[in-house]
Amino acid sequence: MPRQAQKHLLTVVTNLLGAGSFMRSALRGIHAYTQESGRWILRLLPWDFRPGRLTAWVPHGLILLPHDAQHLRRIRKTIGRRVPIVSVSTNWIRRGVGVVCPDDQAIGRLAAEHLLSLGLRHFACLGYPIPGYSTSRQLAFCRLLAARGFRCARYRWQLGPPELIHETSMNPDLRSWVASLPKPVGIFAVNDHLAWELSELCHMAGFAIPDQVALIGVDNDEILCEISWPPLSSVNVPGMRVGYAAAALLGRMMNGAPPPSKPIRIPPLGVATRHFIGADNIMWSSGYPHTVSTWPHSQEVVARDFQGVPEKEKWQMVRNNAMALYSLDLN
Repeated sequence: MPRQAQKHLLTVVTNLLGAGSFMRSALRGIHAYTQESGRWILRLLPWDFRPGRLTAWVPHGLILLPHDAQHLRRIRKTIGRRVPIVSVSTNWIRRGVGVVCPDDQAIGRLAAEHLLSLGLRHFACLGYPIPGYSTSRQLAFCRLLAARGFRCARYRWQLGPPELIHETSMNPDLRSWVASLPKPVGIFAVNDHLAWELSELCHMAGFAIPDQVALIGVDNDEILCEISWPPLSSVNVPGMRVGYAAAALLGRMMNGAPPPSKPIRIPPLGVATRHFIGADNIMWSSGYPHTVSTWPHSQEVVARDFQGVPEKEKWQMVRNNAMALYSLDLN
C-alpha cells in the first residue's frame, strides 16, 4: 500500500473477540461499519488484555467491554485521556467514556412480561454481583413484577470475585436457593450462560423444566439455547446494532465530538420463544399478491422479523414447512 494512503488509516482496538454471542455479534457490527468507512484497521485483543500491550502502538480509539472495575483506569493511565474510548456495557463506566449498550431495563421488563404470560405467580432472578447491566436487568425485572403485585426473589452470591461464579461442579448454595423457591417458579437469568447453568443444575437436582422451573435468559445465544433441554427461551439482544452504533460513535469522537452525557441504549428485539411451538410447526405467509399484506416487500419484512433467528430455522418457517405441507419439491 502506498505510504501516502496509510496516513489516512485509523487503528482501532477492541477486546470483543470473545466466546459470548453478544460479543461476537457486536464485533460483526463494528466490522460492518469499518467496511463502510474503509479507513479503519481493527486490532483484536483478548477480553482481559493488559494495557501494556498498547505501549508499542497507541491506537486512535478503542471499543471495549471492560473486564473489571479498574480496566478502563489502567488503560487511560497507559495511553492517556485523549484517546477516545467507547464501551458496549454500563459495567464500571468512567467519565469521558462513550457508552453504547443494550437497553438493560427494557430487557428486564421483557423477561418479566414473558414469564407473566405463562401464568406463573412465583418469580426469581439470577445475575452477577457486579454493578452495571446485571443489576439494571434484575431491578427492571423486579420492578415490573412489583407493579403487577408479585414478589421476586434474588440470589445473593456466597462467592467472592465474579470470575469464580462459573464452577465445574454444582454450587450447593445455588441449589439450595432454587430448592427453596415456591413451585412452579419463573427464573430470569441475566444472560444465556447463567440460564444454561441453571438448566444443568435443575436437571442434576431433579427440578423439572418447565413444569417446576421455567427459565429465560438473554442474548439468544444459538448454541447455549439449543444444547439446553428443553431449549432455552431468551431475550434477543441486537448485538450487531450495538457494535455498529458503537463504531459510529467512536468515529465521531475520533473526529473531535465529545462523548454523549448518557449511554446510547439499543432496545431488544423481543423474546425468542419459537421452541414452545417448534420451528417445524410454524409457517410464515406474505399474502401474495395483496398489497395490503407484505408483498412486494416480503424479503425486507422477513429480514426484519427474523433478525437473530438461525438461518436453518428461518428457512424452515418461511419456506420448508409450507413446501412439505403441500408436497412441493424443494429442488
